Amino acid sequence: MKYFCCKSLLSAFLGILFFGIAQGAELSLNANNSTYRTITIEGPIEKGDYERFIKMVKDNNGLVGGVYIYTLGGDFVEAMKIGRALRDLELSSQVPMQSVRGTPVCDKEPFPRDRNNCNAASAGFFIHIGAAHRGGTYLAVHRPVIEPKIFGQLDERRASAEFDKLQNLAKEYMREMKVPESVVEVVLSTPSEKVFVLDDSIVRAHFWGPSPYRQEWRNAKCAKLSAVEVAELERLSPQLVNRTLPPSLRLHVYAQLEKQSEEIRCKAKLEESSRFEAFEKFFGNAPSDTDNHNFSRWSNVAQYIGKTFEELMSEERFEPDALSLVKKATDSSPSVTVMDSRSRTKYVSYAFAFQPNASEKFTRMLLAHLTERWGLPDNSDLLSAPAIWSTTSFKATVKIELHPREGRMAILTVEEK
Repeated sequence: MKYFCCKSLLSAFLGILFFGIAQGAELSLNANNSTYRTITIEGPIEKGDYERFIKMVKDNNGLVGGVYIYTLGGDFVEAMKIGRALRDLELSSQVPMQSVRGTPVCDKEPFPRDRNNCNAASAGFFIHIGAAHRGGTYLAVHRPVIEPKIFGQLDERRASAEFDKLQNLAKEYMREMKVPESVVEVVLSTPSEKVFVLDDSIVRAHFWGPSPYRQEWRNAKCAKLSAVEVAELERLSPQLVNRTLPPSLRLHVYAQLEKQSEEIRCKAKLEESSRFEAFEKFFGNAPSDTDNHNFSRWSNVAQYIGKTFEELMSEERFEPDALSLVKKATDSSPSVTVMDSRSRTKYVSYAFAFQPNASEKFTRMLLAHLTERWGLPDNSDLLSAPAIWSTTSFKATVKIELHPREGRMAILTVEEK
């Protein structure tokens, strides 16, 4: 039996019917220099999307931290499978924000490719509630239904039994995800040809931020400030920003801000380690930054030297970014940035490749690959960073830098001679 959350959907803000879900959702990876990558799930949810989603998460070896949901609905069972995967893998979810008029707003990157998908309706709700951390305030709900062509062929007795079975399945899933009974009743009482947009205050009360147990657990693990100190910092921080804080209190506030920074770093580290453990439990093996990585993408960076920006944008997936061109990381290659020089504008004079949170094994394999391509580094017979190569056309350097968010960052710099 095929179940749908949204085969025919009355749009709450456009007042039109959405018909004919014909293909699966588009899954796209959002990656930059950060250790935190996301996946955008856009369009109708169809059978097979769960497997495609899991493959993308696995191929990124623990670097995926969450999803963005832009959908009008789709297959209910597939949505539940993705929602449970979000919970098991401890991934976050972001849906559109809700305007004062009750309409969805998508005004921050990554934007939906199709503005009509700026929504989180029906099946989108069932995916979102599974996340370990939830953001966004626009959620449109209605009860799941059996595909009309199939449901219409059943006799009344069988139709009643199948309908009850489906509603119970939805109810069990929502209770599993700790959805309040009042919201469960709203979902199951809203006909499939309509949608009910949950009030902003309801979403913020029950579907916003980390799940309650995770919030309390993180606080217990990482709290550095007492409740009194938190209240005091909230009161004094604006004075520090506005430069009206008495000099006698500045050192005291700076000390509290440092404690707050320690808390943030602790929680971020806790989230990362917990997510890696969840990845290993789900897939049966620990994430590795060397698995599936194509190290030839690093040595290829030298080939960009001397090319025009126009050539790179036509040949590869480079995008303009202020004074440079950027090619985002994939599950098997680093992010790359190229820049020109004052003497040769729009010609590549510098190229950089980045790998955040690079393990020692990753660094060894990277240096071994570059040595195979370019020979031993000029500055050492040992394969260790920093390593420098000098050829007739370029100079290349690999170094390791420690960053607060990106951790142990491997950086390759190639510059024109």
